[in-house]
Amino acid sequence: CTMIWKILPKKSEDLAEQLLKNRGVKTDQEKEQFFNPKIADFTKELNISGIEKTSKRIQAAIEKNEQIIIYGDFDVDGICASAILYKALTSLGAKVLPYIPHREKEGYGLSKLGLNFARDSGATVVITVDNGIVAIEQAKFAKDLGLDLIITDHHLPLKQKPDAFAIVHSIKMCGAAVAWCLIKNMISKNLAEELLQFVAIATVCDLLPL
Repeated sequence: CTMIWKILPKKSEDLAEQLLKNRGVKTDQEKEQFFNPKIADFTKELNISGIEKTSKRIQAAIEKNEQIIIYGDFDVDGICASAILYKALTSLGAKVLPYIPHREKEGYGLSKLGLNFARDSGATVVITVDNGIVAIEQAKFAKDLGLDLIITDHHLPLKQKPDAFAIVHSIKMCGAAVAWCLIKNMISKNLAEELLQFVAIATVCDLLPL
């Protein structure tokens, strides 16, 4: 294939200034937000539907000592998202196991093999990270197995959404960020801030806008 380079017009002799212009960062306020971002600056973006319902289900699972499976993905975003939920949920006393699908045997996303593993592990709740928003058939299979499926994802959805217990979805951030938004208000402030390092790694590796 042929690579086509798009050269943006030179607007400044200062390299940093030019790079900011390339990214559409122009005003002093935008520059301040870019270099010194604060969570408070993004409250609207971080307010994702489905979090309240999911939080209540997680809390109930913790109180009843139910087995929770975090169903991840094998790329950096999926691994970081799995780590976020695993560290967060264990800090709350949850009984939780991570599950990363085999790249060759299962491929991307929810599989019947993985869902059977969850059932056989005695799980009652499966939380996907970085996958699941297009898993229509797999969601039905999970329901048939008696699993409460919670989908957290950032990929583009289909017109039809999976029939899951709850869906926490946003295309404005990486999968790890969606997972962090889900859990940040349930854990200590110190741990929430610590887990942001995984969100940062996933954002860069998944080529999401900073």
